[in-house]
Amino acid sequence: HILSGANAFDVFPTAIFKEMIIEHPFKEAALMRKDFSRVNFGWWGIYHDTRPDVYEFGTSKAAAYDCPATVQSRLAVLRANPRTADILEVVRRWEDVREKNWLTEEQKIMLRQADKEYTLLINAKGEYELTEYIQTKVGEGENSITAFVFERNGMSCATLWDNKGHSTLTLDKNAVTSYSREIDTQELNVEYDVSKATVKVEEKAYITSTLPMSEFVSALKKAVIH
Repeated sequence: HILSGANAFDVFPTAIFKEMIIEHPFKEAALMRKDFSRVNFGWWGIYHDTRPDVYEFGTSKAAAYDCPATVQSRLAVLRANPRTADILEVVRRWEDVREKNWLTEEQKIMLRQADKEYTLLINAKGEYELTEYIQTKVGEGENSITAFVFERNGMSCATLWDNKGHSTLTLDKNAVTSYSREIDTQELNVEYDVSKATVKVEEKAYITSTLPMSEFVSALKKAVIH
C-alpha cells in the first residue's frame, strides 16, 4: 500500500481544502512520481458547505499526476448538502476521462500549475472540453453566489450555483445571452424586461454573454440576489 499509493492524506475542511491539496498531496505527488509511484490525494469528506469547485480542484490536481482520491461522507450529510449531485457529477467526469485516457500529457502538465483551476465542460457533441476558469462572486454580502468565469468561442461564460439551495438572480440584460445546465444548450428559463434579466439559481449551470469579460464580471458583481 505504501509503495503503490503512499499514505492517504486526511480530510480537509472546505475553507482550506484547495490550500491543503497544494501543500500536501500535490507536492508529494511530484516527488512520488520520480520513484514511479503515486500518492492517494485524500479521504475527502463531503460536508454541508462543500462546493463543486472544491472537488473539481482536487480531482483535477490528482489527475495531473495519475493519482487516486477517496470520497467519504455520511448519508445524512449527503442528503443535506443541496449540491451533492453536482459534486458527484464532477467526480464522475474526472473518473470518466481517467478511464478513457482522455487527458494528454500536455494537459496533465498544464494541470500541474498550482495556481490555476480547470473544469471539464461537456459540449453540444457530448464531448469533454478542458477549460481554465477563475473564481469570482455574484452579488454582494452574505447572499453572494460562487461563480467561475472563462472565455469560450468568443463568449464570456460563468458557471454558478447556489450552495445554500436556491435563489433568484437579477442582472443586466446584456449579461445573459443563454442560461443552461450544459454549456451549449438553452434549457433554463430567462425572464427579460427592458433592462434586466432574471434567472433562478439552483443546480450548477452556465451563463453565456456577448459582453467583454471585464464588463461581464462587473455585471455579475452588481447582480441582485433575491
